[in-house]
Amino acid sequence: MEFYKIGSEHAAVLDATGKRRAGLAAIRMVNVKQSQFRYNDFKDLYNLGRSGGSQHAYYAAHYSSNNTFYGNRFIRNLSGHAIKIRDFSNDNLIHYNYFETVTPTALQIWHCEKKDRSDCTKAGLGESRSYNTKETKNIYINTEKYSVFKERVGQNNPLPYPGGVYDFIKDGATYLRYIVRSQLNGRTLVGICERATDCISSTARCYKDQSGTQNHKCEKGNWVAR
Repeated sequence: MEFYKIGSEHAAVLDATGKRRAGLAAIRMVNVKQSQFRYNDFKDLYNLGRSGGSQHAYYAAHYSSNNTFYGNRFIRNLSGHAIKIRDFSNDNLIHYNYFETVTPTALQIWHCEKKDRSDCTKAGLGESRSYNTKETKNIYINTEKYSVFKERVGQNNPLPYPGGVYDFIKDGATYLRYIVRSQLNGRTLVGICERATDCISSTARCYKDQSGTQNHKCEKGNWVAR
């Protein structure tokens, strides 16, 4: 099946204020389990101005586990991840797919972390990490695979994705990483580290708490002069 020209660039669906609503997903899954998503083509998916990160091809959320994404093609998906996995959606397999010109990245694993954001809507304890995503034998053309965001180390620009905790896939395993912001000589340095209390350097290197360089020491996420 082919999904073609999806997103607010192509369809004028208006919100209550009269503005075009951004698209979210071509196929959205909630609590979907043990399903096969095979041999679908997604072409020219993007929102108005080809901006905004919300127009995904597949969006597997809220306990969508043990699914397989096989033999799909994603071409010119310009406003969101081709496959996004969210909130305790575990043991999903992504293999033998083709990604060409997908931005910001082909894959993302994410959950809304209440301690970092004020707009999480799930009641109670909130959302949870997703585990055991497997990615094998995919083809990537002009596409970043797993990066959470393009680093803006040494700049004061906001992150393209708000929130502090993300997962990414590497070598068939899922890793938890933290977005850290460290102050150094009046600059805000941003990067991805294994620990929330790490400090990020101007070269995007992570330093553990109480370690550092000759001139600066890391103290729970921020640099202090020695």
